[in-house]
Amino acid sequence: DMSLVDCAYSISDKESLNSARELLAQEGIMGGSSTGTLLAAALRYCQSQSKPKRVVTLVADTGNRYLSKMYNDAWMKEQGFL
Repeated sequence: DMSLVDCAYSISDKESLNSARELLAQEGIMGGSSTGTLLAAALRYCQSQSKPKRVVTLVADTGNRYLSKMYNDAWMKEQGFL
C-alpha cells in the first residue's frame, strides 16, 4: 500500500557501495550492497531532518560475497566507484 510511504530515495551504486565500505571502516560491520543502500538512505533522511530523531535501519546482508568486488579497491577503481 503506497499510501503508507512518506518518501523514497534513489541511491546510486557508487553511493551504496561506498556507504557499505564506510560502515566497515567506521564501525567494523561488513555489510553487502543492500546494507549500503539502506544506510545511504537512512543518512539522507537524517540529514534532511531539522530536529534530532532516532532512526533505525538494517544490516540486510553480509559483505563476504563482495570481497572480490566492492571490498576490492582495484575493482572499485575500474568501475569508477573510487
